[in-house]
Amino acid sequence: MFRKRIYCFALIALCLLVGQRSFAHPMGNFSVNHYSKISVESDGIKVSYIIDLAEIPTYQELQQGNVTADVADPAVTRFVGLRGAELGRGLSLLVDGKRLALRLVSSQVIFPPGAGGLSTMKMGFVYRADYPRVEGTADPSNALRSGRDDKGEGGAFSKDRLVAERAGGLQYSDGNYPGHAGWKEIVADAAGLISSSAPATDRSAGLTNYPTDLLNSPPQDLSAVIQFRYPVADTSVGRTISHSFNEVSSRLLFFCPLQCGVVDTLLLVLNQRNSMGGSPGSSKLMLECVVRLSGRNI
Repeated sequence: MFRKRIYCFALIALCLLVGQRSFAHPMGNFSVNHYSKISVESDGIKVSYIIDLAEIPTYQELQQGNVTADVADPAVTRFVGLRGAELGRGLSLLVDGKRLALRLVSSQVIFPPGAGGLSTMKMGFVYRADYPRVEGTADPSNALRSGRDDKGEGGAFSKDRLVAERAGGLQYSDGNYPGHAGWKEIVADAAGLISSSAPATDRSAGLTNYPTDLLNSPPQDLSAVIQFRYPVADTSVGRTISHSFNEVSSRLLFFCPLQCGVVDTLLLVLNQRNSMGGSPGSSKLMLECVVRLSGRNI
């Protein structure tokens, strides 16, 4: 078994030597490259996480999962989902000294061509974590919320409850693929931040464009310390409602068949607006438009 593995690696090395140099991974054939983007949002912390594997680590990853480099293969989708859960456990997120559970909400994979006809592998994941509960809060008004008093698992506030406006401390670290050389970058979304050891500027465009002047001395950031302000419910929730309404309205206007007519489309948008808590003034204005266009007794 050991000889077979050595033989396989020898063949791979030969392919890399004789392969076209233009397709070789810019960070080297053995590199494992990390990218994390941390965003402080109204309903919690979001971590966008990308792992870019060069030719040799890709071969090892595919052998481990017993899958081929085919994004259409359901086995690949299942394997990447499992890897996302495993890699999520290798990430550490602490807010105000409390470790938060990262939930995997999406995963993707692509297989860009590498040297010698081999593939590279780029996996992308999105994780989310709820804010920790506010300790010693006796007055419910001190914990701003958007309508309900329910709590998530482990006492954390769910998406429907926001913590009071105050400063928070965040510590993040990436413990995956230890000992591998490569690009290691952490970016912190500037919105809501007081200070951050991680820059807000993305230097590699999410590991899609490695700057040539940094290839010999790439960033080696696997941890970050951030000070941020918790979102305020009355502004963030209103902004979320407005954004959701604009998105739903545009989708309704785009997807509604032409035979619906302008009047029926406006009625659909109006109903959606009211269900999302739109302001009475704007709803009244839209209703007047419907009446004038249709002459209906509404």
